[in-house]
Amino acid sequence: MTCIWKIGDFPPPETPDFVSSAYDGLTPYLLEFLTAPHPYRSGVMCPFMPRALAGKNIYLTYFDSNKTDKELQQLIRLCIDFYKVIRHCA
Repeated sequence: MTCIWKIGDFPPPETPDFVSSAYDGLTPYLLEFLTAPHPYRSGVMCPFMPRALAGKNIYLTYFDSNKTDKELQQLIRLCIDFYKVIRHCA
């Protein structure tokens, strides 16, 4: 994991080209689809998304997909630790 940034901030300039492309593809899903009305119940598709977006509480990162299972577990642990720090500071 090279860096973590918030939704609404662009990927840092040092990120590989695929990150910007993935970010451009992901943001409409987060901003439009998950906040659209749900077809079978009242409310939006994801009831947590409007508040998370309003508070810029969505974080993004990337990683090399050629990692071993052990390396991926370490990356997941880093993300969990990051979440605990952010949650504690909020």
